This record gives sequence, C-alpha cells and structure tokens, in this order.
Amino acid sequence: LALTLDWAVRGTQAQRGWIAICDPDTDRWSVAAGTPNTLDDAPVLRVLHGEQPLVNQAGSQDAPARLMAGMRRGDRVIAAVGVEAPAFSPEAEVFLRRLAEHAAAAIENTRLYQAVRQANLAKSQFITVVSHELKTPMTSIRGYADLVRQGAVGPVTPQQTEFLDIVLDNVDRMAGLVSDLTDISRIETGRLKINPARLDLAAYAGEAVTGLRPQVDARRLQLVSDFPPGLPPIVTDPSRLLQILTNLLSNAVKYTPEGGRIRVSSRQHGDTIRVSIEDTGIGMTADEQARLFTQFFRSDNPAVREQPGWGLGLSVTRSLVELLGGKLAVQSEPGVGSTFSFTLPLTPPALKAEPGAG
Repeated sequence: LALTLDWAVRGTQAQRGWIAICDPDTDRWSVAAGTPNTLDDAPVLRVLHGEQPLVNQAGSQDAPARLMAGMRRGDRVIAAVGVEAPAFSPEAEVFLRRLAEHAAAAIENTRLYQAVRQANLAKSQFITVVSHELKTPMTSIRGYADLVRQGAVGPVTPQQTEFLDIVLDNVDRMAGLVSDLTDISRIETGRLKINPARLDLAAYAGEAVTGLRPQVDARRLQLVSDFPPGLPPIVTDPSRLLQILTNLLSNAVKYTPEGGRIRVSSRQHGDTIRVSIEDTGIGMTADEQARLFTQFFRSDNPAVREQPGWGLGLSVTRSLVELLGGKLAVQSEPGVGSTFSFTLPLTPPALKAEPGAG
C-alpha cells in the first residue's frame, strides 16, 4: 500500500495522497495509508460506493484539487486511492486509473495470502494441540499392553500375545503419525529446532541400517553400504540426519520385493556430500514422482496400498533436507526401482557446530 501510494503521488505529480481499504467482513472503510481530509464527503463516497470509477474534483482557493480512483475486483470496490494537487492533467487521470487496476489485483492477492497464512496457522495450532493430547493416551495404551504381554497380571496365551503385538504395532504406527504431524507443524511455523554438530556421515548411515536390519532380514533383502574412506565430516543436525536416512531406507525396504537389493552410498562433490539410496523395488511412474512429496499422497499401486503408511514421511523428509541446506531428488522407473538422493553442504552457512560435538 505504501508503495502504491508513492507511485500514485509521483505519477500524478501530486502533493500528497491516501489509500482507503474496505473491510470485507464489516463493509467499513478505513484509511490504510496517507491522511485524507475526510472519507465522508460526496465525491469520495461516489468512488467508495462504486458509483464513479474516477473523480477529478477541481480545486479552489481554499482547497486543492482531488483525483480519486476506485480499485475494483469483480463487482465490488475493495479500495480507493486519492491524491491532491493544485490541478491534474488528463495524463494524470489515465495514470491513476491504470495504477488502481493493477493495485486492486495486488491488494486482493495480499488478502488471499493473509487468509491462507491464518488458515495454515490455525491448522498448525490444531495439529500441535491434537498431537500433544494424543501422546498421553498412546503412552498409557503402550504401557499397559506391554505389562499384560509380559504376564504382569497373569499368564498370557499365544493368541493373546499375538493380539497384544498387534496393539503395540498400531500404537507405534500412531506414534509415527503424531511425530510426522508434529514435525510438519513445527516446520510450517518455523519452530523446528536445528542442533548442528560435526559428525561422521558413514557412522550415522550405519546406525540407520542397523535399526532396519530386522526388516531387511525378514524380507531377505541384500543391503549394501558404500561409503569410501576419507569422506570429510559434515556439520548438520545428527537426529534429523538419522531421521532422513531412516525414512528413505525404510521406504526402500517396504517397497522392494523379497530377495531384492538396496544400496546406500555417498560421494563428495566439491563442498557438498551426496547420499543415494538405490533399490530394485516396484518403482514409480512420472506422474507419481511429480506428486510424491505432496502431503498425504499415496500411489494407487496395490503394492503400495498393502503397506501401512500415511503419505507424510517423504514430505517431512524433503522439508528436513531443505532445512539442513540440501536438496532431495528421486529417479524411478516402474518395475525397475527407485533412487532417492539428497545433498548436504559440508558446512551450511546458517549452521554452526557446537564446540566439542561429534
């Protein structure tokens, strides 16, 4: 608004000006920039109410001339701009009219943007509250189910143990969903904390591989690590790096048929390190790749649908990679497999390692 008013004053060679905005909820007008004498006299009201798109009111000995234009979107006037000077030329009228047309679109887009921001903020606040409220009952369910499974309240039959295992597995799934939702909320509101440290990438990749070893062995997959010696340490957030590696490796395990192969590797490229997770899984079409990082997107492929998931993991993973100063990419072909690669700078400018960390 300040920029628009500045253009209006300079473009019409006016002495001063103002912009008034209509509140869409109350239909009340208020001054948003500049200082008009009044918004209640007849010429101004004709512009505000849309009766005249432009008014050039001649000046007098006691008052300057006024040139006013309405900013219309659709069938309503959403704002108006007015300028004052001893007199205005026809060129000034043309300029102010065109400026009002362009400014109307900008103002409306700003309103829409603010509305989206408010909606996103409300969504994030809701997610934060719900996630917090879910953690207590989930902890209780897990605790009591584990006690019963261990026989703390009496003998447990094999069938009861099986049922309790299902309960615990689903609690873990819910905990994963809550964790992803919490991360999304923190990322979108800028509240996700990054705690950088200097670390050995190969060691953290090995930790992620170790954590998934039971699933890898159960599916008889071949998991190969390829980290050449001499890779320099990187400065990044250890827990977030482990989360990224675990998410990508877990996806590769889930969508690679039994007997398949997964290869995790890393190479240095200048001042960055690239990590790749390559699998011989079901692969993806070009359309699926285009939508892959959208929240809650899941492929219609039956092999994907039979795996548990919410379609949030890759969206969170990409956001985390970008927060750490890197980029995440995917290459895939149906029936052949997928390769997820992400780059991380050795020392991101925005991150500084904590003394003695590593």
